[in-house]
Amino acid sequence: MDTKLSLKEFDSQKLFFLLFFSALANTVLFALASSSESLLGLFYTDRQDSFMDLFNPIEFARGADPYENVEMGAIYPALCYVIYRALSLCFPPEIAANGAKAMRATPQGTVMTVVFSQLFIIALILFCLYMLRAKSKFYILAVTISILFAAPIIFQWERANILGLSLVLLIAFVLGMHSENKIIREISYICLALSASLKIYPAIFGVILLLEKRWKDTIRTAIYGIVAFFLPFWFFDGIESLRSFISNLTSGTDTTNYDKTGIGARIDLSTNISVLKWLFGKDGSMVSPKQTALLIVICIVMIAGCILLKERWKKLLCLTVILIAVPSFSFEYCACFYIIPFVFFMQESRKGIVDYLYAFAFFMMFAPVTFMNGYLTDVWVIPPYIGFTLSVVFINLGHVLIMLLTALSLIIEIISRFRNSTAKKASIPT
Repeated sequence: MDTKLSLKEFDSQKLFFLLFFSALANTVLFALASSSESLLGLFYTDRQDSFMDLFNPIEFARGADPYENVEMGAIYPALCYVIYRALSLCFPPEIAANGAKAMRATPQGTVMTVVFSQLFIIALILFCLYMLRAKSKFYILAVTISILFAAPIIFQWERANILGLSLVLLIAFVLGMHSENKIIREISYICLALSASLKIYPAIFGVILLLEKRWKDTIRTAIYGIVAFFLPFWFFDGIESLRSFISNLTSGTDTTNYDKTGIGARIDLSTNISVLKWLFGKDGSMVSPKQTALLIVICIVMIAGCILLKERWKKLLCLTVILIAVPSFSFEYCACFYIIPFVFFMQESRKGIVDYLYAFAFFMMFAPVTFMNGYLTDVWVIPPYIGFTLSVVFINLGHVLIMLLTALSLIIEIISRFRNSTAKKASIPT
C-alpha cells in the first residue's frame, strides 16, 4: 500500500528533483575526485577571464565612445555603458588606466563582484519565496537550490554579465504586470523597458500586453522602452554612437558564426542543430540554409502557443523559446531566462505524461553535469574555439525538447478545442 501511495504521489516536480540532485551529487563527486578540475566544465574556457563580462565593459565605458572597442566585443546597448561608466568611478584613475584585469584585481573589484553576485542571488531567492509561498519550506529550499546551482546560473556567476540585471528586471515585470496596485503595474512596465534596453530580446514579453488587449499599457511600455534604449546614446556621441552600435552588433554577429567559434558555450538555434548533427554522426560545422525558414516556423508556433495555451507558465515558456532562438548567437547564460517559466511550472503538482517530459526538459536545461576532465573535446574530435562541455550539450538538447513539447502542447490544445466545439454543436437541439 505504501509503495503504491508513494508512486501515486511521484509527480513531475519530484522527477525533476530526483534527476537534478542526482546530477548535482555526481558533479560533486567528480569535483572531489579531480581536485575540482571537472568544475571547469561549468565555466568559461579561459581561466584568466573570470568576471570579465563585468570589467571589460567598464574599461570600454571609461573612454569617450565605448563602441570604439569593436574588436573586444563592445556590442551592448548604450544604457549598459552608462551603468558601466558609473561603476568605473569606483576605481582610481591610475589603476583603471592599466585595464580591465587591473581593476578586477583591486579590493574595489572584488567587492563589486561579490555585491553583483549577492544581489543576483537575493533576487532569485525572493522570486522563489514569493512564487512558492504556498509550498512547504523544504520544497521552496529544493527549488531554490535547483536554481542557484543550475548550469546556466553558475556560468552567469562566473561571467558576471549584465544579463543578470536584465533577468531580474524581467522577473519584476512578470510579477507586477497583473498587480491591482497601479503604481506596481507601472513600475513593472518600466522594468520591462529597462530589461529590453539592456538585452533587447526581452522585449518579446511585451506580447503579453498585446494579447491581453491592454493597448494603453502597451503604448506606455513602448514609450518607456524607446526612451530607455535611445536616450543613453546621447550620453556619448548621440547618432554616431547609435550607428557604431549597429555596426558593432553586425560585426559581433559575424565573429560569432559557428565556423569561427565552434559549438563552444552557445545554445542558439544554429548550435541546437549542430549538436543534433554531431550526435547522429553528421557534419555539424555547416549551418543549414533552411535554418531561417525553420526559425520562422518556430516563432509562428510559439506565438500561436502564447495565444492558445491556457496555462501561464506555458505562455511564458513560448516567449522564452523565442528569446533564446531568435538571436544569431546566444551563450549558455541566456538559458537563465528559463528560470521564469520553470518557477511557474513548479507552483503546482503535475502528473500528465507531457508534464513529466517537461520536467525532464527543465532538468536538461539546468543540470550542472560534467565529466572528469571538464570538456568533451577529448571525447569528440571537435575543434571549437571555446571549450565544448557536457552541460552545453544538455542545454542544447533540452532547448530542442522544450520546443518540441510546446509544439505538442499546442497540437493537444487545438484538438481539445476542436472536440469541445464539436460536442457543443452536437448538443444543440435541431
